[in-house]
Amino acid sequence: MINLVEVVNVLIGDIMPIGETTADGKAYINLEENMSNVAHECITKLIECAKLKDEVAYSISRSGRYSHSILQDLKEQIDDYFEEL
Repeated sequence: MINLVEVVNVLIGDIMPIGETTADGKAYINLEENMSNVAHECITKLIECAKLKDEVAYSISRSGRYSHSILQDLKEQIDDYFEEL
């Protein structure tokens, strides 16, 4: 059974260059037009939800806390990437 991430990856298309001009051009367009838009939209939604982490209502704060933890994990991955440069 295919999961949501696999569906999104199919919809976005390949983003990794392989050293072949035509394929790399398509991969760049997928990166520029598809992946960047999806990534920015997802991160924006996570930020909005994370702002609710301190709400009194448990059902709201639970989603806010989980979104906050996802953002922390993403930040660590990004920080690790930049430290390796």
